[in-house]
Amino acid sequence: MLERRIVALRPVVKEIVVVAGAPSVEAPRLAPYGGPDRVVADEPGITGPLAGLLAGLRATRTPWAFATACDMPFFEAGLYARLFAERAGQDAVVPAVDGWYEPLFAFYHIRCREAVMAATRDGGVKMASFFPAVRARFVSAVTLRAHDPELRSFLNVNTAEELERVRLMLEDAESRPEPPRAPS
Repeated sequence: MLERRIVALRPVVKEIVVVAGAPSVEAPRLAPYGGPDRVVADEPGITGPLAGLLAGLRATRTPWAFATACDMPFFEAGLYARLFAERAGQDAVVPAVDGWYEPLFAFYHIRCREAVMAATRDGGVKMASFFPAVRARFVSAVTLRAHDPELRSFLNVNTAEELERVRLMLEDAESRPEPPRAPS
């Protein structure tokens, strides 16, 4: 799934930074897929997704980072573009669906680094623990569905059953013919 995510992101981002527990193992394995620009380790002394976010924000060479998880097999470029367009005047752009945040399909400015560090010092472990300390725009499900009607971009795989369901979804999508293209 990480390979799939790299292939999907390569056309729309300037750099790909993969945050991994064992960076030296991941980099060579990913090279055939256009590989990441860099593989870095989780932030030491911090646990959970905040460690990965902080390491990614420290490693990026751009002012904005798109944070996503490797266990999310679907990527809608239109949804990515919509969130990207919402960045003006913000520190974070995060999808919000039915009262839940989707912080691993979201944009974060490097200004968030200090707020993430402060949240971890205060015992925060959830991604949303630093949101009150930054200017965050939460994008509603109505807006999100205009670009990803089934919100598949937020589907993640945690079990063998979920993986099998995703495989069937991918097979179904690949078996459907492409819609006709308008003449150019």
